[in-house]
Amino acid sequence: MFLFWLACTPTGSVSLDAVVSDSVVDSDSGDPQDTDTGSVDTGDPLPALAQAITEEGLLGHLEALQAIADANRGNRSAYSPGYSESADYVAGQLEDAGYVVERVPFTSTSSEITAVSLSYGSETPAYGDDYLVFSESGSGSVSGKVEAVDIVIPPGAENSSTSGCEASDFADFGAGSIALIQRGSCTFGEKVANAQNAGASAVFLFNEGQAGRRAPFAGSLGFTASIPVLGLSYEQGEALSQVTRAKVDVELDVSEFTDVNLIARTAGGDPNLRLIVGAHMDSVSAGPGINDNGSGTAAILEMAIQLAALDLSLEHQVQFSFWGAEELGLVGSFAWLEEAAASGELGGVDAAMNYDMLASPNGVAFLYDGDGSAAPSQWDHPQGVPSGSDVLEGVLLEALGESEHRPVALGVPSDSYGFVAYGIPTGGLFSGANNTKSGDEAQDFGGQSGQPYDACYHQACDSLSNVDTELYLLLARAAAAGVQDIALSDQRLRSPGAIAPLPLGVPPARMDHVGHGQHEHCSLPQPFK
Repeated sequence: MFLFWLACTPTGSVSLDAVVSDSVVDSDSGDPQDTDTGSVDTGDPLPALAQAITEEGLLGHLEALQAIADANRGNRSAYSPGYSESADYVAGQLEDAGYVVERVPFTSTSSEITAVSLSYGSETPAYGDDYLVFSESGSGSVSGKVEAVDIVIPPGAENSSTSGCEASDFADFGAGSIALIQRGSCTFGEKVANAQNAGASAVFLFNEGQAGRRAPFAGSLGFTASIPVLGLSYEQGEALSQVTRAKVDVELDVSEFTDVNLIARTAGGDPNLRLIVGAHMDSVSAGPGINDNGSGTAAILEMAIQLAALDLSLEHQVQFSFWGAEELGLVGSFAWLEEAAASGELGGVDAAMNYDMLASPNGVAFLYDGDGSAAPSQWDHPQGVPSGSDVLEGVLLEALGESEHRPVALGVPSDSYGFVAYGIPTGGLFSGANNTKSGDEAQDFGGQSGQPYDACYHQACDSLSNVDTELYLLLARAAAAGVQDIALSDQRLRSPGAIAPLPLGVPPARMDHVGHGQHEHCSLPQPFK
């Protein structure tokens, strides 16, 4: 057994009372022990599929994904050789377990920065250190007046800024000016769309300013902007709020790429009562993506392998879905959803579970809040949270047993987003991304308060040393227990009928925040050469 010590932040202990026995994790120290991980003795036996998930099996897949990244310029990003080799590895493991694996192609565009500059007054901020270009930015050379749009300096509480969220914010905005907008309580896409509609020549989106929200950032808009869109540090936004003019130049080389999702379905179970179990295979280009999302990939891969080996009488057919290009805006999952909706196949989908980041080194056991009772919903679909999501929350709560956990809003922007958008009952688990751990969370879960759940989020250090094996085993086993519970049940979670229309279009505007469980996937363009 390999013991992985943490390179970014210390590990805290997590109660595993009903999930992992003392033969796996010492209940006093929380340190992984070099013992047999193939059995569980808790008094209440875990479901067979959860018992079959072992630390050795999970870490074996993560080692393979790390080796693939190491051989491919340190990453496994979409449309790259590292992603192709990741797909080959996952497909090979599934085929060895007896699955027929479908490689479902999808096509999208990607931008490479060929030139970028920003200046105002005597200042020339540095790309990367002070600002980044959004993944769906437009090209252009702009010199114009800077107009602040309802910004709050100094900032209030996290996610309290409504800068740019309403068309009325731009009532006095001068067409042709550069919009200076603060990150906050609505999507990046909504802010930029409102600015474009008001005639902005460029958008400077600066970080909100609280602890952990001061660095430059870049994300997905859900559409391709017609104007340059930059993500600035809070300091740059504050400085630009005091100047009258700025100049920005962004030149992009836009290319079209094709990649694949991997789909594997169980032979048993009703295909018209289908449970989708998903995770994204791609990393960002900055690193190997072992926590994000090698951890989810390995968890559902091992789940699929062990489910094939068990003699279970399934009522729901289980579809294991390994999505591509999630980091570029949920591209793979939305491509599959759009096609499945058009063909009528989506009508047979009863529920979806998503597993994206399960091993954050300063993490928390977050549970998607399926009834909206404990976490504020970030989902503004007029029909609300899809009916049946509360059932998925319930089975995962039962799987977690006495273990500490926290709710996280169902609108968390990962591949779950599309299923919620289509009105499919949705659930899942999550260990936290780049938001900071609270004092209460540190008290209950260990680790460091005031530090990110994953300090290596979207960085080169998201490697094998960036894994909390204790939390990972807890969440992977709970995920497996939840899948078995639904798969063996003939209960229909989604009422038969028409699939809900998308409120935000395809693909969606990315959610800007989801409280303590933020998982804001940012597609970080590579610096131009």
